Amino acid sequence: MSNRRIITLIYLLVVLNIMDASVTIMSINAGIAEEVNPIMAFFLEKHVLWFILVKFAAVFGACYVFWTLRTEKTAQLGLKISVGAYLLLLSYFCIELL
Repeated sequence: MSNRRIITLIYLLVVLNIMDASVTIMSINAGIAEEVNPIMAFFLEKHVLWFILVKFAAVFGACYVFWTLRTEKTAQLGLKISVGAYLLLLSYFCIELL
């Protein structure tokens, strides 16, 4: 996979993470959803800023690993799976909100 494609997927992963965090916070505040990840629920209960900090740190950490190991097929697969998982998750959010 080319560096350009990897960079594009990494940017997409970051944007999807921001979208996921935004939709999650808005949905929880509206009372129509709850955080099902117990680790993230813990940080969300502490304060929304902790939730955002941990969520972004985890994804930025993963992006760093994906970029550092970008020539490895397993890292490329992990990046594709991560982007795919976020796309499925956000699709699920959209369907549930209808």
